[in-house]
This record gives sequence, C-alpha cells and structure tokens, in this order.
Amino acid sequence: MGYDSLASHPSCFQTAETLAGHANSFRVLEGEVLMTSTIMERKFKLITIISKIHGYIYLLSRGKFGTQLGSVPFLLLTTTGSKSGKKRTVPLTAILYGGHYILIASFGGSPSNPAWLTNIRHNPTVQVRVGTKIQNAEARIIKPTDPEYDTMWKKAVATSERYAIYQKATTRKIPIVMVTPHEV
Repeated sequence: MGYDSLASHPSCFQTAETLAGHANSFRVLEGEVLMTSTIMERKFKLITIISKIHGYIYLLSRGKFGTQLGSVPFLLLTTTGSKSGKKRTVPLTAILYGGHYILIASFGGSPSNPAWLTNIRHNPTVQVRVGTKIQNAEARIIKPTDPEYDTMWKKAVATSERYAIYQKATTRKIPIVMVTPHEV
C-alpha cells in the first residue's frame, strides 16, 4: 500500500517522531542529528501500516471515509504491479493542479522511492478514486529538470509542509507524478 498518507496524519507523524525522539537512537555528525537505520526502518514500517489501514477504510467505505485528514484531501491510486501484474492500491495526498492531480513520491523521506512509483514507470495507465468517483487516468513522472517541477513542488509544500521536511531527510530529489484522469 502507500506511504504518503502519513504526510498529513498528525497523530501518526507524532508517533513516528516519538520513535525518533530517543536520545540514544541518534548520532551527531558535523552538527546535524541523523536517525539511525533502525529508527528509520521503524518509521517506514509504521508509514506502511498506517497507509494500509487508511487505504482499507477508504476502500471499504467506497470513498465515504478516509477522503480527507484535517484539511488535506486524499485519493486512492491503483497501479499495476511491475513484477506481479496485480492491481496495487495506495492512499495518497490529492493535490489538485488544474484538471490533474499531482502526487508526491516522498515515502516519508525514505532514501528509496515508493513501490507505486516503480509501478508507474513500468505502466503509466492507472486508476484514481476521489471520494466515490473512480476514473481511469494516465500518470507522468515529472523530473526535477522539467520546467513545471518547481511550481508543483511549491504547491505540494503549501498543501503539507511535511514534504519539505521529507526532502531534507533524504538525498534523493523527491519525484512528482502528474495524473490526468480520462474524460468520461
């Protein structure tokens, strides 16, 4: 399931921060505090669990619950597994951008990309569920060198400031995906 639903769920984020809050779980390197790999692994496992629960609630309620956490809207993204060929569904922050949605592949600041991004690289045909409405769509990965990347990134950070925190936590440039629903 997904990873970015933690980005806007305050109590889950606080739990992840609590895991990281133990003084003996940090090491200081050139004046910066870094989490040890054990704490990072716990954080990403927690993100995965919370995301699965969120996704199940969204799915089982047929889009009546789980569509918004606080002021942040969510959608369900369904991709096709790059190895398995199975449908994979993940709740993600739904950032409206014109007639499109932009999705942030932050995985909570992980050094690796989320699985759903790998799936899109192999097959950009996806499905999105926004509330009770389900649409087929095409996904396009926006590269950091693309002219629209900076504008989309600013919109993402305006939606949830945690994306800026996640970017600082990783050395990779966090990918952005633009999803364009097909007209019905």
